[in-house]
Amino acid sequence: MGGCALGAGALASEATAPRLGRLNLTRNVMALLPPHYLDMVVALGITQGTLFDHKATGFLYCRPLHISSEQCHVFLVTNRHVFSDRTKMDIMVNHNETVKIYSIALKNEEGKEYWLTHEDTDYDVAAIPLTRENFHGEKINLTSYPGSDEEIVSSQSVSEGDGVFVLGFPLDAGVDPNPVVRQGIVARIRDWLGGRSKTFLIDASIFPRSSGSPVVLRPEALHYPGTKSNTRSFFIGMISASIPYDDEAYSKQTGDLRVIFRENLGLAEVVPMDVIRETVDRAHAHSPLQSE
Repeated sequence: MGGCALGAGALASEATAPRLGRLNLTRNVMALLPPHYLDMVVALGITQGTLFDHKATGFLYCRPLHISSEQCHVFLVTNRHVFSDRTKMDIMVNHNETVKIYSIALKNEEGKEYWLTHEDTDYDVAAIPLTRENFHGEKINLTSYPGSDEEIVSSQSVSEGDGVFVLGFPLDAGVDPNPVVRQGIVARIRDWLGGRSKTFLIDASIFPRSSGSPVVLRPEALHYPGTKSNTRSFFIGMISASIPYDDEAYSKQTGDLRVIFRENLGLAEVVPMDVIRETVDRAHAHSPLQSE
């Protein structure tokens, strides 16, 4: 976990002890999810007057400045389709139990985008470095996810049936600005691990505005004989889209399609954390903000 101190240029963070914040938990309380993970999740939208029009979700990611450095640059990560065709985005953060909204420019005056995608544009992921100007020069302490080798999902023992948490805002953040945790399971990941798919699937309740929600592996003590148990919580990906089910109704007289009923199938596509890390590395190297 990083306590993000606003410095010159890119937003710099210095790792500190986990901040338990609003939950007021103590070390002798058992938790399946690191409490500070919720503080990393932000709501994205557009402010219209005094109203916050909630569009999607994102999270703050901390990229180390150097291999052994405790300081890092902070990036806002979400889906590419959230940023597409927009010149700015408002970010709603919870800081010391106070909700604040900051405006982030997505393009410079010449129309060049500050945010970058993965080299493979089939991945629905985008990252933008945050600067002190994004927060009006305020000296605030944000919580961001510390990038580490744990997040390389392809090197971990993640398989179908493993439990996951989805962090986000199923309710309108303009009404309730507090992120919540929902449960699910890994539905299909072997295709991605085998290089046959660019995303993996989870079975969880995904609703509008869930785009960009981080997915966290749930630690489990039990495991199938001969396999490894996952005893730690860490991010394994980000929600890209839900998979709907379309039921078609046809006219008995003409046989023409009359109406399509779209239902929530309960499955969602997840962009793997490996891909997110590669995208952040690319944004760190090539974003115009890094040279301004």
